[in-house]
Amino acid sequence: MVDGEERFYLSSKTPIYDIGTHSDPDDPVAIFGVASDITERKERAQEITRLNHLHQTVLSNIRETVVVTDDDGQFTYICPELLL
Repeated sequence: MVDGEERFYLSSKTPIYDIGTHSDPDDPVAIFGVASDITERKERAQEITRLNHLHQTVLSNIRETVVVTDDDGQFTYICPELLL
């Protein structure tokens, strides 16, 4: 942590074995690992979740009819009141 900043990491580790004739094949001699800072990815995902919640709240509480279609004209969202 730098200046109290919280960071998030994704890590992967695997044991390394010595396969020599004088070694126990079930006893690792080292560990290999890689870590990546995923703080920005996690922050973006949290922001997307927050915005999705906000949009869903707005769409659920407006009094207008809202219908959304994709480029092919398929409905991707229909105001819940229309489905009643």
